[in-house]
Amino acid sequence: MELLERNTAALQGHLAGAIEVMGKICQDADTAPQVRLNAADAIIRNSLKLTETTDILARLCELEKQMEEGHA
Repeated sequence: MELLERNTAALQGHLAGAIEVMGKICQDADTAPQVRLNAADAIIRNSLKLTETTDILARLCELEKQMEEGHA
């Protein structure tokens, strides 16, 4: 489990740079249209997944809080 957590943290450390690269690719008129489209698609898909995950985690935390308060 510790190895998985370290690897997850390492990957997360590269997120900002990866997002910046994809954004630059989308904006670069000299980049092939298909490459730009792929970068845009990756940004959109991953943004939607992250938003959904964030929303679910927030709801889960609220439910756990309510359960704790109900059992206190």
